[in-house]
Amino acid sequence: MVGSLLGPAWPLQGNELMQLAVALLLAAVCGEAVARLLRFPRVTGYSLAGLLMGPTLLGWFGPADLDHVRIAIDLALALLLFELGVRLDIRWFRANPWVLGSSLAESSITFVVTYLLMRGMGYPNGLAATVGAIAIGTSPSVVM
Repeated sequence: MVGSLLGPAWPLQGNELMQLAVALLLAAVCGEAVARLLRFPRVTGYSLAGLLMGPTLLGWFGPADLDHVRIAIDLALALLLFELGVRLDIRWFRANPWVLGSSLAESSITFVVTYLLMRGMGYPNGLAATVGAIAIGTSPSVVM
């Protein structure tokens, strides 16, 4: 009863939804900072925020945590890929066919290098291939 008169217990305890909200806010801030300060696409900042908060660095999120918010992750990824699709102009390929060739080469190299790095770190084939495919879509040169 005394704790309720003085305010909430400290440090604040949140649930999965609160954790997701804070992570999305930090990702948005990181994306905006990368866009304004470094002139990189926002998706680069989002990726850096995920890397920072993930199990490899700070450990705010682990595989078990991601299962609880899978629908939010899928929706966010769908929106990101939709945004990329809206910005793609097919007429570029007719005007300059080398754009298509260099894009395919860059995408292939991105996938292979990412896949090999993931495998070299001991991750399974499926995860390495998935991360390689995501790396293709989030590569800054593809986004730009």
